[in-house]
This record gives sequence, C-alpha cells and structure tokens, in this order.
Amino acid sequence: MDKESVSSRSGFSVLLVIPLGAVMFIKEHLWLKSPVADAVTSTVGSIVGMIPEGLYLLTSLALVASVIRLANRRTLVHDMGCIETLARVDTLCVDKTGTITAGEPRVTDILPASGVSEEALMRAGIEVRHIAMGRNVPMYKTNIMTKPCGPFSGPTVCSMRPMTREQAELAYKITAAMPNVHGAPVHIGDPKDIGIADIMRPDYGDSVEIREGEVCVFWPCGVTPQAAIENAKPPIVITHSPGHMFITDILNSELNDFLEAHKGE
Repeated sequence: MDKESVSSRSGFSVLLVIPLGAVMFIKEHLWLKSPVADAVTSTVGSIVGMIPEGLYLLTSLALVASVIRLANRRTLVHDMGCIETLARVDTLCVDKTGTITAGEPRVTDILPASGVSEEALMRAGIEVRHIAMGRNVPMYKTNIMTKPCGPFSGPTVCSMRPMTREQAELAYKITAAMPNVHGAPVHIGDPKDIGIADIMRPDYGDSVEIREGEVCVFWPCGVTPQAAIENAKPPIVITHSPGHMFITDILNSELNDFLEAHKGE
C-alpha cells in the first residue's frame, strides 16, 4: 500500500481507536490490576482483532517512537518511511561527514594475507605449525615502526612460524620471490631483538609449540594497519578480525604475479 493511501485512510481510524485503546488499557491496568506490559499486550491484541485499522495507529506510534529515539541520538529523520528500512539494517556505511550517500560501498584495496605464502611453504615440505595444531597464527607488535602517513603510524605487526634453521633459509628463498604477498621474513632469530618480550604471549592469534632446535621466523603481517588504527583512534572503522580474511577466486600460486601485473591500477 502506498504512502498516500495509508495517509488518507489512517486519519479517521486513529481518531476512533485512540479513545477505545485508552479505555481498554485503563480497564486492564487499573481495574484488573494487570502489569503494564500485560495490559499493553492485551490492549493491542484486542484493538487489532476488533478493528484492523488499529494497525495504522500502532504503526504511527511505532514510527513516532522511532523518530524520538533517533532524535535523542542526534539523527534527523527526513522521511518516516525510511525507519522501516533502517530496522532491517545491521551494517551502515557512511562517508567521512557521517552522511549516507549511497548504498553501494566499494572495496578499493585488499592486503594479501600470509596464508598465500604458507601454501608455498607447505608444498616445499615445511610444516606450518599453527595449521598443524589447528590454531590461528601468532602475531606480535614489534619495535619495527612503520612510516607515518597522516594520523596513521605504529608498530609493524609480525606473524611468526617456528622451523629449523635449514627450513628458515628455504622459507626465505621461497617468500622473497613473492614480494607482493608479504615477501621475505623481516627477522629470523631471537624475538627480543624486535621487541617481543614473551613469544608465548602473542598480541593477536594463538601461541604455538616451539621445538628444540627451531628458530622463530617473522613475516610482516596484514594486521599492521589495525595497530595503526589503534593509535589513530578514528571514531569508527570497519576491519577484519585477525585470522578471518577475504577470499578471492585467484589461486595462491597466481596471486603474486596477478598483483605484479596490476600494480599501480
């Protein structure tokens, strides 16, 4: 039913239903001593059952209540019909001024995740410990600082995979050939050298077993932007949860070359 039809039919119905609803509520609450919630439920059920036009009143009251609640949150309602749509929304994207300009948010950049290079490591026979243990990769804030960009700056977050020294050398060669998907490790050896006090207490993700004779190998991590966001403290930001990434239809083995071919676009 369009808005004009609702408006033309609701006026008389509201005038009729309001006093009837008030009488029924008073009877339930004051005379029958029903709790307020039960009295409202009974009144609404009776009105809608006897006079279907009561739905117009209930709809109007619901819209008015919604406008008041939004006004308390400093939100101006231009068209009451938008409230029904807003009630079905669980994620709202706005521009930097807070204005809802379009319902078509666009993805402009995606940072490759470390899982791309992990597949290459496993093909080479290197065990990726957190995968073998069924855990999220351990990630740490380091003392390697990023280059500031406007309000955004902070520590480089690194993911860690323990392996033997020989495997670390092979892992370096494999990932160095993939500069567009995290590239080579930034540190191999003592975690304290890059500001990590306790390797068993990652800042993000889960700790993993480090066996005797293994070294810690650290790669730059896609959670680094989130550390910069923590420092910048914007009023709102939408980002991913560590270990939960966007999945594309590009194969891991093809991603580095794909990104190289599209660099600068």
